[in-house]
Parts: sequence; structure tokens; C-alpha cells
Amino acid sequence: MTIKPLDGILHQIPDDIQAALGLDADIITRWNKLTSIQRNEWICWVTIVKKAESRVETRNKATLLLARMPPPKAKSRKMV
Repeated sequence: MTIKPLDGILHQIPDDIQAALGLDADIITRWNKLTSIQRNEWICWVTIVKKAESRVETRNKATLLLARMPPPKAKSRKMV
């Protein structure tokens, strides 16, 4: 089963970001664990640059940062 990267709260994930994330299931899992507002900020950070070369560099940096994030922890259930 293929995991699809989720969109942000306001912005849909652009094709180039989706393609960059789609290369690694762990990165997609980390991306999907972000809140929709956080995903929106990452999308804005990559898409706000004006030059195509800068966008590629920023997108690659974002992917690298996601790869370096600690893996998401499983939510524990509190026993009452």
C-alpha cells in the first residue's frame, strides 16, 4: 500500500514536493505526522521562492530536514 502525503490546511501539496517526499516512506510518515498548519508552513516555505533553482534547493533542504527529524512516537493511552 502506498502512503500519500497529506495537504496543508490551506495549500495543496505541489507535485514537485509530493514527488520529493514520495521517494521515502519514512519521510512521508513524518510529513503526515505534522499538523495541517505545519505542513502548510513547509509548503509555503518551499513555494515562496522566486527562482526555480532556489525552489529546488529549498525543496531538497526541506526533504533533508524531514529525514533528520526523530521518528514520530506512538501515542500512548493514559490509564485512568
